Amino acid sequence: VCFKLLPEARAAELFEELDQLLARGLVAGAPSGYLLAQDTSRAIILQGLAEEQLRDLHRALGRALLESNPEVFERVLLDRADNLSTEQLGNALQAGWHLARGGEHRLGRKLLRNAGIALTLRGDGLIEAVPALDAALGIYRQQRRSRFEQLALLAPLTLAGTYFDWRLSYQYGDETLDIALELTGLNLARKLERFLPGKLAL
Repeated sequence: VCFKLLPEARAAELFEELDQLLARGLVAGAPSGYLLAQDTSRAIILQGLAEEQLRDLHRALGRALLESNPEVFERVLLDRADNLSTEQLGNALQAGWHLARGGEHRLGRKLLRNAGIALTLRGDGLIEAVPALDAALGIYRQQRRSRFEQLALLAPLTLAGTYFDWRLSYQYGDETLDIALELTGLNLARKLERFLPGKLAL
């Protein structure tokens, strides 16, 4: 991904720069690559960027992630993610969020929705996906996406609360249930019960 973001850089130069960042404690090594050592560094970097620059960088990063493993992302886009690992689905969430934040809303939303649903169905790996799901939900709401579209992100967030952090269920559970009842028609069935027998109302 780093090479795709900096195509003009030679390998030796890129790794030398990364080694310098490691030596100064600005980034830390991680199983998936490198992470900023402190969130305050991220805030300082972002302060110096105009909104247009930030949007372009998000789009470039989303595209670099897509190109890093096109077969995986193609399967997510086609809703055939059953055999993908939790890490691969997490990468799809990250790519989707960056693309949506970078202005490629349709592609970003599709990745977020399909990967979010796949993670919900399998359960494991949800806690690692929570930041991307939460940020994606913020984008959906900012764009005034329908409640039914938001459900694909609300459901895994609520499920993560059941498994890992009850505060997530407290934050999103009622809204998730309300949308699910509306989507399945159970809310309508409850209203019809006043006039029809229960099974007939259902």
